[in-house]
Order: sequence, then C-alpha cells, then structure tokens
Amino acid sequence: MKRFILLVGAALGIACTGSAPAQLPHDALDAVAPVTAVIAAIKYDNAAALSALYADDAVVVDEQAPFEWTGSDAGTQWFAASRDWTKWSHRVAHFRATLANVQVDDGSSSAYVVLAGTFSSADPKKPWQQHGTLTFTLRKTGGRWKISSQAWAQTFIAGH
Repeated sequence: MKRFILLVGAALGIACTGSAPAQLPHDALDAVAPVTAVIAAIKYDNAAALSALYADDAVVVDEQAPFEWTGSDAGTQWFAASRDWTKWSHRVAHFRATLANVQVDDGSSSAYVVLAGTFSSADPKKPWQQHGTLTFTLRKTGGRWKISSQAWAQTFIAGH
C-alpha cells in the first residue's frame, strides 16, 4: 500500500506546494503543465483527466505489479490499478516536493521533469517517512506537450 501512496503523495505534494516556479523559461513552463495536470487529476481523483495527457506510446512505471503500463491510456490504467490495489485515500499522507530538474531540448520538442521530495505519514499513530523522485519525459505532439514516460523511484538513505 505504501508504494502507491508514495507516488500519489509525490503528485499531491506538488499540487499542495504550488506549480512550477515562475522564473522558469516559457518553454519549460509549458512542458511542466501536463505534469501539474497529472498531479491535479490524482489529487481530485479524476482518472478521466489523465487520458489526454499521455502520448500514444507512453510508458508508466511503478513499484507495483505489473510494474509497467503502456499506450495513450497508460496513466488511467496505472491509476485504476493503483487505486484498486491500495484502496487509496488522499488523506493518508503528506508530500513536500521540489521541482528538481526541468530540461527542454533546444528544438523545444522534448523535455525532462523531475520532482524530488519527502513523503511522510499523516497518521501520528503510524509515523514513517520515505524519499523519492517522480520523473517524467515529455514530447511535443501536434503543438501540445504529452507525457511519454512517468516513473516513481523511492530513494533510500543509509540509516533511515
């Protein structure tokens, strides 16, 4: 259950801490927009909003079986599988995230976005904390940025 909550927590954290910083160049702000939309869709439990955000050959990777979802509906497949598996509730945890890396190629047709943060329990009776990254690649298709890949990776810190 923690695995999905971590990913959703990562997404919720950005929604809770705001969108991309205004100092990003315009092309980077445009590229981050679908990432922000994914986070909002997850926060508001709107799986249907995920479908238009992914490229036809998108890949979503997560720590739960089957570990990979593909195609334009990869985001909705992943979200449905994760919700079924975890009985997820957005009230379970908190995530504080930072936009760690945004790169847009010179031709402005592909981008790389990384969110880094700490996920912690919202339940004082069951405290825990985990760190990780939520990484996206994006491709401009038909003048719109589409997510071509999405992956959650929990990072481990020795002694924690």
